[in-house]
Amino acid sequence: FSVLSLALGAGATFVGRTVDTEIQNLQELSRAMARHPGSAVLEIYQNCPVLNDGVWDTLKDRHVKAENLLYLDHGRPIV
Repeated sequence: FSVLSLALGAGATFVGRTVDTEIQNLQELSRAMARHPGSAVLEIYQNCPVLNDGVWDTLKDRHVKAENLLYLDHGRPIV
């Protein structure tokens, strides 16, 4: 199931998703979530070498991640 869809369906007013290696984005989302006055959920994609090793490589590999990551900022256009 989709954690973020579940959170939105349950009434969360702030949802975010990031990759553990995107430190700046992780920090920004964590701060925004902490400041948010309502319910908030932050999903963090993290590699597990036992159960899903390499599953997030397309989001972490510096050669291809620009093609696979989309940063969304509230109130700003999607580019």
